[in-house]
Amino acid sequence: MGRTEGDSVGCKDQERGRGINRMMLAVSDIVGLLGLPATERGLRDWLKRLEVPVQQDGKRFVFSLLDLPEDVQHAYRLKLAEEAGLAFGEQDYAAHIALASKPVGVQHTAHARAKVLGPVHKGRKAGLKWHQIAPQIKAAGLGEVPSEATVKRWFKRVEGIDPANWAPALAPEYKGRTARAPMSEAAWWPAAGFVDTKIRS
Repeated sequence: MGRTEGDSVGCKDQERGRGINRMMLAVSDIVGLLGLPATERGLRDWLKRLEVPVQQDGKRFVFSLLDLPEDVQHAYRLKLAEEAGLAFGEQDYAAHIALASKPVGVQHTAHARAKVLGPVHKGRKAGLKWHQIAPQIKAAGLGEVPSEATVKRWFKRVEGIDPANWAPALAPEYKGRTARAPMSEAAWWPAAGFVDTKIRS
């Protein structure tokens, strides 16, 4: 794994983005969601109208889930839960409001971790072993694959918690000072948590 997977995010990591896996999506990931344009060209135009920051990753363009409107984020996480065979559950709004008030890097880490647990849960239900599940995480573009021990710790942290609230439960401890993500009025409404990262739990 190269380096120890820690459970905190420091100021320099926040400022430089080191050690933090952002939850990046491609246009194809949100086609057909919540009445969005049904074509990739239409979605690219939609992203441009909303001024969503886009980066080039090889031949495709990617963007952060957290830069999308909250209702689209919620719909995407519902889709992930369904694909993993999980009941999304009841959303704890207070927990999500608390997460939304934390630094952007902490939010990305929390949502990314929660996203990893979905395919792991699905793989386990299918009787797959870790060496069979890990390549699926990588193939799904979920960032660096955490160790099996780390994933077990994450599952322990979300025991008894609905998948809708996994992200707040998986947020790493924050150490240091940095700018916090601005909270829009919409952030007080559904911002369910589903999701990867390389920082220990």
